[in-house]
Amino acid sequence: MLIDIEKELILEVEKWSSIEEQVLSQKSRAIWIEGGDSNAKYLHAQWKNIFSHNVVTSVYTGCNTKLTKPPSVEKEFIKVFSILTRDSATE
Repeated sequence: MLIDIEKELILEVEKWSSIEEQVLSQKSRAIWIEGGDSNAKYLHAQWKNIFSHNVVTSVYTGCNTKLTKPPSVEKEFIKVFSILTRDSATE
């Protein structure tokens, strides 16, 4: 008899413990949404910094001419790499 009551009480405590955990989780989520993520600006600044290092903004041709416009930089890269691949294919 007492064992059955104890089992029921344990189940009741577990139920209310789970409810309390859900309430606290929802409160935490609401506070985070309201305040926002304070590291978001820092994170985006770091991404911008990393991606800016992976960009070629200018290139010099064989005649020592500096190309800065993206289409001309792209054409020069294609020209140089096609020459390199042609040379390596003939070896």
